[in-house]
Amino acid sequence: MLKRSLVINLVVVFGLLLAACAGAGQTGPIGPASSDTSGADAGAVPGGELPVPRDETIYMEDSATFRIFDSYNRFIPNGNDFANGFLQIGTEYLFYANFATGEIQPWLATEYSYNDDFTEMTIKLRDDVTWNDGEPFTADDVVFTVNMVKGNNALSFGSTMQEFVEDVTAPDATTVVFTLTKPAPRFHYTFFAQVADFSPVPKHIWDGQDPLTFKNDPPVTTSVWKLSQTLPDLRMFVWERDENYWGKDEQFPAAKYIVYRTAPPKDADYQDLVNNVIDHAHRLEWPQVELAMQNNPNVVVGPFQDPCPRGLWINNAKYPLSNSQVRWALSYLVNRDKVANVIWQPPTVPATHPWSEWKLLEQYLDPDVIAKYPIEYAPDKAAKILDDLG
Repeated sequence: MLKRSLVINLVVVFGLLLAACAGAGQTGPIGPASSDTSGADAGAVPGGELPVPRDETIYMEDSATFRIFDSYNRFIPNGNDFANGFLQIGTEYLFYANFATGEIQPWLATEYSYNDDFTEMTIKLRDDVTWNDGEPFTADDVVFTVNMVKGNNALSFGSTMQEFVEDVTAPDATTVVFTLTKPAPRFHYTFFAQVADFSPVPKHIWDGQDPLTFKNDPPVTTSVWKLSQTLPDLRMFVWERDENYWGKDEQFPAAKYIVYRTAPPKDADYQDLVNNVIDHAHRLEWPQVELAMQNNPNVVVGPFQDPCPRGLWINNAKYPLSNSQVRWALSYLVNRDKVANVIWQPPTVPATHPWSEWKLLEQYLDPDVIAKYPIEYAPDKAAKILDDLG
């Protein structure tokens, strides 16, 4: 027999968990790289311990605790601190994908194409890209990187390349041809920057190195941002604009430096933001963000619709949660509107499916299914289900 009171007590716990991580919206309080301290503490020095000029710098703080300052090998565990800027700004990708709009932006590459049965894919590269040491970026770099990870499934992307790539060749400096092991019409997604995806490394740097131990310090990339210095005591990475960047004539950042630093405790992070010491805070709770906007007119919030709505994940294999009716009862007992608008801050909207409410994704929704299985807060329905189950 199901213990209704026990289930409802569990729902209270689940509801608290949902409140802690539910919702699809994220925000990051930011301010301009400016020495204007209007509305802030007049005694504060913008930049704090910053080793580069504040008025030339975008200053980012992150909640990650940086610990690795001599390795930029993205292919191995602990080979790189994820949020230090290397993958975010210090690396360029073949293509960039905007899944909110559906736009695909070629970058190091210009196009991709398949044969009729999707067993061969060809990527065309730009012919004007150089690594930040001046060496040309070519198809040989792509082929080398693919074969490197394919040869060792302990490396990131190794299992993907082993599963899908039978052979990869470079007929010329700007052409890469993949012979695939099976029809794979979505293989090109491997080369789209989404969070941190496959990007070639320079063959002339990595060739002859053991990729399981090579630290790649300093990193040689095609990016407009080069690693300038690290300050372990401050848990800080300083990236400097490359004045010889290959794409300088097309676009070039105004800032000369970008700094990533582990954020201090939230109260200190708040003071850094309000006093224009930093441009981006990452540790603040929503009331602090609201207070910062009141005390410094330069502070704004940039809303972001998270691609992964937070939810309550159920172990369907274990009784009583293996019973779909019990799961419906749990669902009816979660007040998603309250979680989204009261418990979760800043207010957001309840998710109706496991992905974000992006316009592009509407094509994958079935209105009939959504209408047949509405998601609603209905304690009476939950009570009836549990009573009927006994």
